[in-house]
Amino acid sequence: MQIEEHVPLASLTTFGIGGEARYFVRVRTVEGLRESLDFLRPGSGQGAQNKNAPVYILGGGSNTLVPDSGFEGLVIKIEIAGIEIQEERYKKGEDSVSNAKTETEENKTLVVVGAGESWDGLVQYAVEHGLWGLENLSGIPGTVGGAAWGNIGAYGASASQSVAWVEAYDRVQRELVRLDASLCAFGYRDSFFKQRASRYIITRVAFALSRVAQPNLVYKDLALRFATAQQSKITEQKTTSEVEVTIEQETEPTLANIRDAVLAIRREKFPDLAIEGTAGSFFKNPIVSKEVAAALVAKYPHMPTFALPEAAGVKIPLAWLLDQVLQLRGFSVGGARLFEHQPLVLVASRGASSADVRTLASEVQQKVSDAFGIRLEKEVQEMR
Repeated sequence: MQIEEHVPLASLTTFGIGGEARYFVRVRTVEGLRESLDFLRPGSGQGAQNKNAPVYILGGGSNTLVPDSGFEGLVIKIEIAGIEIQEERYKKGEDSVSNAKTETEENKTLVVVGAGESWDGLVQYAVEHGLWGLENLSGIPGTVGGAAWGNIGAYGASASQSVAWVEAYDRVQRELVRLDASLCAFGYRDSFFKQRASRYIITRVAFALSRVAQPNLVYKDLALRFATAQQSKITEQKTTSEVEVTIEQETEPTLANIRDAVLAIRREKFPDLAIEGTAGSFFKNPIVSKEVAAALVAKYPHMPTFALPEAAGVKIPLAWLLDQVLQLRGFSVGGARLFEHQPLVLVASRGASSADVRTLASEVQQKVSDAFGIRLEKEVQEMR
């Protein structure tokens, strides 16, 4: 373990902006994590100037906004690796926090993954190994630990739907704990670990995946891609059987085809990170009561609404409000703007500052509050 000082953080985030960390360390083992945390403990004798300095846990940097002034604390970058298929049939058991037991047995494949593994790398691994459950979450940047911490979701799926258990380091007890998924308090972009970020640091996550085909095409754009392609196949049947076979191979909702379709949709809606920085969706979609949703639909009849598998209430698509009602596509402050193809996404042009992003976000929050009486919550975490 090596503690570095004054490390630039911009290149370690997908926004690509912000200052440096006063202290920085990469950890690849649980022991390395424990030693890193000891660096700021009173009496550790390791030379840190401020034993009360804050700690920030960094994964892939895909959901983090670094201040222009940097971070006057210790940034711990989690790089704990490993992907292992442990069991073809698993039984939920006892967790080390509450000692709760269940006897539910499920015929699933258990895949245990280090928190520092690339999320999309895991999805690709699952697809290549014929394992269903993660394919709709293709293309999301970041790490596995961050995915469970924030319960990522997209295209009709969320990470929590496949999580079996989560292992984390308890900073108070200085030991590893393991929580069954039912105890992880997963919600819309939320979890037990996010609610208690100052105490628990995710080290491994186990996913229960299926070898039985389970295509999830509930997301409209995804369903339309396969429905349109299927119609094209039927039309081509009239010309040549060879074309029919080729198109059928491309349009069947296999694991690989669903992954390819999701990646294609994402390319249409998100900027190229090689050109501009972004953390994806900057705000959570608002969750409102059925009564509030009904009132909004009465005023805007074409506005879609969505039920959530992990939360009560109704999800309102913020991008629709920003685009169709407020007409904010491309709205900018300094070097930051709402992306032209998806206004829920805040983009930082080269040369932009974190202050630009924060000011733009605040103005969007105010406009939404004034127009709809809705308070927007940020999905992106500001390092502080």
